[in-house]
Amino acid sequence: MRELARGTDWLVEVGAGAAGTSTYVSMGLGCRVLLVDLVGDVDVRGDSANPRTFLEASALTDGKVMVILDADVYDQDHVRVEFQLWPYLVTPGQHLIVCKTHRESWGALPALREWNPEANGFRYVTGPEPTLNTYLQRTLS
Repeated sequence: MRELARGTDWLVEVGAGAAGTSTYVSMGLGCRVLLVDLVGDVDVRGDSANPRTFLEASALTDGKVMVILDADVYDQDHVRVEFQLWPYLVTPGQHLIVCKTHRESWGALPALREWNPEANGFRYVTGPEPTLNTYLQRTLS
């Protein structure tokens, strides 16, 4: 996952929890990290399915932006709403990582298929390691 973040100015982790993913990915890369979640020591506190939370986070970033979606991945309706917001923060050439897409019964995978990345300016890329996630790269501006 770290390979995908090279050259990124901002790494936005949505559903940050303890920020383990973004901390690992950003180590030694010099990118800034923006944490978004309902609780914890985060930069933007709010529901990731709320447009206000998205707008607040968007206002804090510039340059090349990568997003990790890891909020409420078990709830398809929640992830469906997130797909109407967060992918559009990802800048062309940068990546969107959708966490926990390895199980059909969890919400992230069905919501991802419904959203249809190719129709929304993204392409699937192979993850750098065996993973539970889906990796997408933004192709359109």
